[in-house]
Amino acid sequence: TMSLIGGGMIPLAFMPEWLQSISDVSPVKWSILAMEGAVWRNFSPAEMLKPCAVLIGIGVVSFLIGLRAFKWET
Repeated sequence: TMSLIGGGMIPLAFMPEWLQSISDVSPVKWSILAMEGAVWRNFSPAEMLKPCAVLIGIGVVSFLIGLRAFKWET
C-alpha cells in the first residue's frame, strides 16, 4: 500500500490530486525523489536536503513509536 501511495508502482503524475496529496506521508515518495534527484535530475545538495530531511524525520518518528510500543522488561 505504501508503495502504491508513494508512487512506487504508478507514477504520481497519473494519480488523482487527492491521492497525490496523501503521498506526502509515504517514505516511498521521498526515497524515489531522492534517488531520482541524485541519479538523473541533477539535484544540487540544497535540493537534496528536503527529501533526505523528510526521510530522516519519518525514521526518527517511527523509531520513537517503536520504542514506545516495545514492551520493556526489567
